[in-house]
Amino acid sequence: MTSSRPSVGVDDRSHLRSRVEFLEELNRWHTHELESLASLGASYQRCPPSSDAAALVELTLPYLQRIAAFNSIGVLLTTEDQLAFELSLCDPPHRSMQVRKDRDALIESGRFAWALKQATPVLDAIGDRVRVLARIAVGKEVLGMLVAEVTSAELLPKRAQRLLSAMLRQLAYAIHNSALYQRLEEQNRYLEGMLEQRNQQLHHAITHDVLTNLPTRKQFQHEIHRDILRSQRLNGGVALILLDLDYFKRVNESFGHAVGDQILQKVARRLTANLRDYDALARLVGHQEQSCVCHLGGDEFGVLLTDEAADQMEPLLNRLIAALAHPVRVAGHRISLGFSAGIARFPQDADNAETLLQHAEIALHEAKRQGRNRHLSYHPAMKALSQTQMSLGSKLHEALDRNEFSLVFQPQLDVRTHNVIGLEALLRWTDEHGNRVPPDHFVPLAEETGQIIPIGNWVIREVCAVQSRLIAQGIQIPIAINISAVQFSHHGFTENLVSTMELHQIPAELIELELTESVLVRNVQQSLTLLADLRKRGLRISVDDFGTGYSSLSYLRQFKVDTLKIDRLFMQDADREPESGAIVAAIIAMGRSLGLKLIAEGVERGDQVRFLRDHECYGVQGFFYSEPLAEAQLFAYLNQYRMGEGHSTGDGMQLPSPGSGVPLSPPC
Repeated sequence: MTSSRPSVGVDDRSHLRSRVEFLEELNRWHTHELESLASLGASYQRCPPSSDAAALVELTLPYLQRIAAFNSIGVLLTTEDQLAFELSLCDPPHRSMQVRKDRDALIESGRFAWALKQATPVLDAIGDRVRVLARIAVGKEVLGMLVAEVTSAELLPKRAQRLLSAMLRQLAYAIHNSALYQRLEEQNRYLEGMLEQRNQQLHHAITHDVLTNLPTRKQFQHEIHRDILRSQRLNGGVALILLDLDYFKRVNESFGHAVGDQILQKVARRLTANLRDYDALARLVGHQEQSCVCHLGGDEFGVLLTDEAADQMEPLLNRLIAALAHPVRVAGHRISLGFSAGIARFPQDADNAETLLQHAEIALHEAKRQGRNRHLSYHPAMKALSQTQMSLGSKLHEALDRNEFSLVFQPQLDVRTHNVIGLEALLRWTDEHGNRVPPDHFVPLAEETGQIIPIGNWVIREVCAVQSRLIAQGIQIPIAINISAVQFSHHGFTENLVSTMELHQIPAELIELELTESVLVRNVQQSLTLLADLRKRGLRISVDDFGTGYSSLSYLRQFKVDTLKIDRLFMQDADREPESGAIVAAIIAMGRSLGLKLIAEGVERGDQVRFLRDHECYGVQGFFYSEPLAEAQLFAYLNQYRMGEGHSTGDGMQLPSPGSGVPLSPPC
């Protein structure tokens, strides 16, 4: 049996051929579409990540032109606030005005907003042309709109519309990614800036003082080292000035640390402002800044000068001191400040930063030791003195344990009766080698190191013991004890004094406390409270070295002291120079008007005694009557006095041997 195959007619073959051609054409289009999209994607990849939207649109234009024969192509992109659409590109360029008009008309009619919601291009026939609207979006985020024209809708079939939509999606993603990259870059730059700023803040916090915003000691040392290296290369010079506020601790104690901090800030600003003016002048003549100010800590500041500024150090220093001399107004207080300064220079005084700073500190310490409120330049002899002071400080710590301290007593007499009316206990130190150390050498050092507290307590115990032995022999004479500022303000001072007196059974009226004016005004309120307590217990109070400190009548009235001691500085020439005599006479008159007992110190000549007697100051103390006596000498002297013995001086005056209540012949 023979099989038969169905016959294929001419029409069927033609239809099949058309179908094959259609599929081949469709395949060619799909291939073209894929190649176009791949080529566009590759072009985007070659673009820098930071490319802006306009550059990406311009890159996309040739690919859009291959889709269809567009008469014109305009690309509108949203503004940064997404409130408007601005023309980014137009081809040909002369159609830009028309594209803008079309945009405005479409927006007004609502057609623009409707087209933005369509996933595929919108074609509008307008006369003899067809307008094409296609959105540029990533998801729901609209980035722009394509506004184009073709002659006929047939030039943009569905497949061409799909390709157009695909390319615009690619463009949208490229613009979106570029914007995202730029935002990330901007954020990175912001974070890097914040990190850099934070690092600068941390570095500033490490290298600058929080209170004054000036460089710290460590940073200042770095600045000194840098400037010395620079000066070595340029054969220049460096001057270092260390400034210290005199008695600044009193300010903190009197007004509080908050006021003290404000004063330090004002001082820092004054220093900086005056040196900034000099640096501004230096810049005008083509030089770099030549000064640096730092806060070394506490009440100490440093000023570093280089080159021409170092050569002009002396006038600059005078300028700074003049600026700092003006009273500071803080919290309703008007506070005057004093300054001490130490100066060292490179290369004259040191060849490195550490030594320069050390020598400036030595000069500063010497300025303070010499009485403060002065400035001194470093001299090699100062270093030897500083080392001596350090050695002395080491010995001072052991002097009390080695029993190297002793007391001597200088009588105080009434020039009318020549009776002994009191004794002043004076501290002496003989070191382990038998060398006598002057009080003005070791007492300030003891105050500075705090050793004055145990030494002062020892003095109180010894005075009470001596007074107890005097009482046992029937002699009752008040003994004055010098009290330092540190000792007076130390917690437990009054309790220690009273308990020691009670232990030795010493009546309060036989102990007198000598305080300098500066001790009393150091903390007025504290002084008033302590003095009131001491006087309530029956102790006598005297003001020592009157006339050398504050010399304020109001202070004397406030503190209600018993005795006023006229300093030997004024007594030295009171009988010889009218000016000195007038000062002493004024002090005597003031003391008498307040009902105070008066004692003149440093009396060494008969003419001084006559001067005092003529001005009705009858209490005297000095070598004219007696040098300071050790305890054994004192007892022998007092016993001799009680027997009425004396000896004559060369100027016709009877020099008494002190005694209790036994009058001797008055001066001629």
